[in-house]
Amino acid sequence: MRIHGESGTGKELVADALGFAHASKRPIAVNCAALPESVFESLLFGHTAGAFTGAKSDHVGYIEAAHGGDLFLDEIAELPLWLQAKLLRALESKTIQRLGGTRLIAVDFRLIVATHADLEALSAAGRFRQDLYYRLGPLTIRLPPLRERQSDLRDLALHFLKGWQGPQRGKALSDAALEKLMTHDWPGNVRELKHVLDKAVVDTDGLEIQAEAIELPKKAAVLPALDATLRRIDNLPAELEAVERAYCERAMAEHEGNAKAAAESLGIPRSTLRRRLKEWGL
Repeated sequence: MRIHGESGTGKELVADALGFAHASKRPIAVNCAALPESVFESLLFGHTAGAFTGAKSDHVGYIEAAHGGDLFLDEIAELPLWLQAKLLRALESKTIQRLGGTRLIAVDFRLIVATHADLEALSAAGRFRQDLYYRLGPLTIRLPPLRERQSDLRDLALHFLKGWQGPQRGKALSDAALEKLMTHDWPGNVRELKHVLDKAVVDTDGLEIQAEAIELPKKAAVLPALDATLRRIDNLPAELEAVERAYCERAMAEHEGNAKAAAESLGIPRSTLRRRLKEWGL
């Protein structure tokens, strides 16, 4: 199962909700982008005493700790290819070996992953293992950025304000403060909104937060390199279509021309695959 969304949209909260619906314990959550590659294997699979310098005792890894529940890997695209292979083997065999160990340990867990990257495009480009991409399944939950759902902004703000306790409890937004929040495009999404409101609550003595207490981050100037990239945006549709075509061609080759099997592996209707192949003259 995949959760796709920009940073700050609440991917871990969704994983938590899925975990509580599936098992009695909270998912084991790991941010792949925050861990150095040199220790990630040990943290994910565990290690035995003496496996490396400083390993004085056995260590239970994240996968083993998730046995009977869910493992949530945030920013899965940051996982090195060689570790993706080990993760895939653990999913398929339902066993792992601790680093430095020889004993197979049975594990039964559901994997939930999240990313802001396009795994399909990365897979087609060889930067993410296709077999792991297929193994994650076709179900993707997309969390839209806050700028695409500003109608939810008022409800989200009220939710965060209700979370305050003690002397800061019970504060509300003035109409002008809410209007000011609506002018921002929220590149940091829900996380950024919470931080802005937290500061406004602390800076407000009364019960109503005024517009002056809302401090919005200044928009960064567009860098020349980014500006040049934006000027080339017209080329993007053609590049995406080339990736899509390569992806479909590879799926058809892997399934020896069986459109039904290829479509299932891609997670799209067979009619869609047939239509695209016809458009490309294949």
